[in-house]
Amino acid sequence: MPEQSLFLSIMMIGVMVTISSSSWFTSWMGLEMNTLAFIPMMADQSNKMTNEAMLKYFLTHTLASTMLLIPTMTTTSMMSTWMNPPNTIIFIALAMKMGAAPQHFWLPQVMEGLSWQLNMVLATIQKINPIFMMTLTKSSMNSSAAILSLLSGAIGGYNQTSLRKLMAYSSISHMGGMMMAMMKSTSLVLVYITIYITISVSTMMVFLKTKMSTTTQTPQLTTMLMILMMLNMLSLGGLPPFLGFVPKWMLIKQFTETNMLMTLILISTSIVTLFFYLRITYNKFLMSSLTEPKKFKMTKTPTIITIMALLTLPLPMFMM
Repeated sequence: MPEQSLFLSIMMIGVMVTISSSSWFTSWMGLEMNTLAFIPMMADQSNKMTNEAMLKYFLTHTLASTMLLIPTMTTTSMMSTWMNPPNTIIFIALAMKMGAAPQHFWLPQVMEGLSWQLNMVLATIQKINPIFMMTLTKSSMNSSAAILSLLSGAIGGYNQTSLRKLMAYSSISHMGGMMMAMMKSTSLVLVYITIYITISVSTMMVFLKTKMSTTTQTPQLTTMLMILMMLNMLSLGGLPPFLGFVPKWMLIKQFTETNMLMTLILISTSIVTLFFYLRITYNKFLMSSLTEPKKFKMTKTPTIITIMALLTLPLPMFMM
């Protein structure tokens, strides 16, 4: 739809404004451009769940935006560079924006009420601005929030049957990994978010094509779609040697010598998240009947899904 393309373009402009900005105020403007462009995309008069999700998203992000703007106005000039405003308040506001623990309460409920197309946007493009701003904001709460996000994502997604909520808790868990990356280097954050966006979009495209919404569904899938789903699930869970393992391997290498506790928490929570991804793969790939497989037609959407899924194939070990 034309209006959807317009709002998506405004969101991308907001990302560029925030990334290229050197002041808090213009970065905040880019952040709000993203929010205000995404809200009309959620408007759907025929779906009460979508409207409820839109209201929750609006109220949560309004609170976060207020928390983010007031400290920078009262303690520093609005056009000041990235100096040292009250880091605690700004960190909490940005964590709420990106859906990281302990301010993650809104994300599973909002994603549950949205379509897969909107969830792709919410879980990827909407994360870029707050992650970039948090990378430039040094806070002592970073390690605590990273641990809470890893634990919340693993525990929250363990017994989920809704795929949308499962992807929400997966996002929360990956936000914990990104906050760990922020403690080391900006380049590590860039690698992590690029891989996360690639795998998340590829996974949700498979769910969109198959019209899956719960883990208990047994849709009639072609052999190719089952293979693509398996590749995406294993990569999203960080199983070596798939693409999703690369950022976790880099984090393990960085933290093994400096913080063994965070390394153990990262490995433990990764095993838990990998378990429920494998459970989906097991139910759909091994338990489904393939006695009469349908002929796979390379239409436009499966071709895109195939290209995205191929990006999750094993990488050469020298990249790790």
